[in-house]
Amino acid sequence: MKRLVIISTLIFIATITAFSQAENVAKEVLNAYKNKDVELLKKNASGILKMAITKAYFDDKSIQEDARTVDRWDGTIKEVRYASDNIMGRKTVMATAYYADGGKDQIYAVLLSSMDNGKNWVMVGSGLVSLEKKEFEQLSKTIPADGAKKGFSVNWPKKESKADKAIEESETESNLSVELANGDTFDKISEAKLVECINSLDDDNFFIILNNKENFIQAAFSDGNFVVEYKEDGQQFAAEKVLTKEETIQLFKDYYQGKDNWKTEIVWKIME
Repeated sequence: MKRLVIISTLIFIATITAFSQAENVAKEVLNAYKNKDVELLKKNASGILKMAITKAYFDDKSIQEDARTVDRWDGTIKEVRYASDNIMGRKTVMATAYYADGGKDQIYAVLLSSMDNGKNWVMVGSGLVSLEKKEFEQLSKTIPADGAKKGFSVNWPKKESKADKAIEESETESNLSVELANGDTFDKISEAKLVECINSLDDDNFFIILNNKENFIQAAFSDGNFVVEYKEDGQQFAAEKVLTKEETIQLFKDYYQGKDNWKTEIVWKIME
């Protein structure tokens, strides 16, 4: 009986800690939008997003539209709920931090993700989402241990068409996978589909990650050009200059094909 009490206590403490951490990050994201604080927003963004956040970020019309809801924030987080899944071989936990009410049964929330089971959180995309309250209430009050998938489609419907599937099936597939800012993911992607994904990037769907087991290469769309980074053997690098779409497509093709020429053709700097 004592052992059960200890286990229950540990689970309770872990839940409170996860809520506190997610709550604090959500508050920082909201304060960053409220005060147009570039550095505070970058602090809570993932690596590829940090480079896309500049002073001009807050001038984007879609960002301004999302940020209008922050005016309804009273400074508190009403509740945080969770979902988890195995995405591209990695356990990912999502936290939805409910901060304000919308019209009818709609609520506003900050959407966060964690790759270490809730110890550290970063915002997903712009971080600001809206959803129905009943959808929020279907999420778990604690970090799920069973890999429940609920919640991953918040405002991110799957957009793959039959034509997309036909292209994938007709081309040679690889063991590489792609992840886009809009939530679309493609396992065993073909080179043709990879190029199509890069061509689809814009101010809203603005980044792509090409995963190769523990390594990856990623690009963020910015003013018609691309900021590119890659990770290899635990070390992350960033291209010293922005690349054109043509340069980015060729780089991703070379990476896809397992070539190494791109490492010397582009000047890379180590990221701290």
